[in-house]
Amino acid sequence: MQTKHLFGLTILFLFALNACASRPPAEESALAKYGPYPNNYQQIIKDYYDGFLSDFESARYQWLEPPYTGHIFYS
Repeated sequence: MQTKHLFGLTILFLFALNACASRPPAEESALAKYGPYPNNYQQIIKDYYDGFLSDFESARYQWLEPPYTGHIFYS
């Protein structure tokens, strides 16, 4: 019975902690400076996926636009 209570309190605590998280203001995101993009960003991406794909030699990459800055928020 103690384990169930401890598990329930842990889940409740995690939900409460998640509710306290906030996104940075839009102005702060717009002013963020990450430096220049590497010239070989396409090769960096291909090398990254080589470790995950079972048949990486048959992978097809399509570059629709150059890289741009952005943020990904998880909620």
